[in-house]
Amino acid sequence: MEINTRHATHPSGSSGCDLCGSSRVQAFNWSLAKGDHQEDLKVYRTALHPVRDLRRGKLYACKHCGGHWYLDAKEEIMTHVLPERLGILEAWNAAETRLNGDLLERLKNIGAIPPELYGGAPDFICVPCSVTTQKNEKIDLAKVCFQTGPPIEDWRKKIYFLSEIKDLSDSEYALPADVRIQTARAAEVSMGLAPTMVQAQDGQQFILNGPTDFFVESEYKGRDIRVSDRELDATNLPPRVYEPMEAITYFVGDWFDDLGELKLKG
Repeated sequence: MEINTRHATHPSGSSGCDLCGSSRVQAFNWSLAKGDHQEDLKVYRTALHPVRDLRRGKLYACKHCGGHWYLDAKEEIMTHVLPERLGILEAWNAAETRLNGDLLERLKNIGAIPPELYGGAPDFICVPCSVTTQKNEKIDLAKVCFQTGPPIEDWRKKIYFLSEIKDLSDSEYALPADVRIQTARAAEVSMGLAPTMVQAQDGQQFILNGPTDFFVESEYKGRDIRVSDRELDATNLPPRVYEPMEAITYFVGDWFDDLGELKLKG
């Protein structure tokens, strides 16, 4: 079953709470809030109170508006839980989710971009693939993600759990492993631009920006893309192609240390 992520308003009827700052703040460092050096974060010590322990982390709520916040298992980062994401958190908390051995082996063959290459969390990785769901729906733009906490961030629109996977395989839209590694290693040359020059089999040039798993552009597909043999010319940049975030479906499961074997080498 796909998790419902439709838009919802704040419980108070407004777009946020003046006390807990849910209209302005998505996440903050709880460790700093408990200290004496961050004046702007001290309000959270009195605004938020613990509701209950979760299987990983804790659920908090604002005393004023009732809005929910999630504290990670390391008790470092507090994340606001949008009302439409509370059901996702509860579903995640209901049961541990793992992938069976055969499907996991297939993911190892595809591989995930190592998060340390781009400054990502070491216990969060995603593998691009094609997934067939339990309802026999084939999804060619899918990512199987492993993480320590619930998938409550609003940048992922379509979310399932691992139990919905019937089968998986390589996606024709996924970039080759060496290209994905190259995009993660790309240096930032200007604000918000970490370019990787790539090319299709017919020689058409493109630019990817930052870590990228999927490539979808007119008749071109990820499997046909290679690292370009040309030098980057800032005065004559080829078309920039972005990963189609809105089209990707995410299948989420729990992180365990042995899943580090899914990381690509290089």
